[in-house]
Amino acid sequence: PVLNTCRQRLCIFLHLNVYFSELIFASRGEQMKVRSILLINSVLGFVFGIGFIVLPDFICKLLNFAVVGDGPLAMRFGGIMIFGVSVIAFGARSMEDIKSLKKVTVYLAVIYSMMFIYHVILQLFFQVGNTMLWAVDALHFAFAVYYWVFTARVQELDYSVAQLQDA
Repeated sequence: PVLNTCRQRLCIFLHLNVYFSELIFASRGEQMKVRSILLINSVLGFVFGIGFIVLPDFICKLLNFAVVGDGPLAMRFGGIMIFGVSVIAFGARSMEDIKSLKKVTVYLAVIYSMMFIYHVILQLFFQVGNTMLWAVDALHFAFAVYYWVFTARVQELDYSVAQLQDA
């Protein structure tokens, strides 16, 4: 039964990831600008961060975490971190310097990659969480991939500009 549950969750995760990837990468056949993604990231982070801080018991029940003991305290701590990430994403929207924006997107890519890996380990090895957490993982994965791709494209742009300046 556990294997079937894991397979079902993995299928749901893959479907949600395709959906989120299409949302993030395809907007009428064009990529969304990074500032739009940063705005979406900051709004979602603000909403979830405040939710984790103000309603930790509800979030624990929603994600199938322990409501007694340190669960609500851990949710509040996570909410503070999520809120902080949303403030950084919101501030990065107004950056004009591409190198500074690249540094922030690398930070966000690492953070979202780590959150994704951590949640997957919790779910697969410790059976913590539920299907709702797989949806959160799909969002984390989509954000991580977007920020890594953006960082790689900025790197390519840096090289092409440097080659033009050398010529």
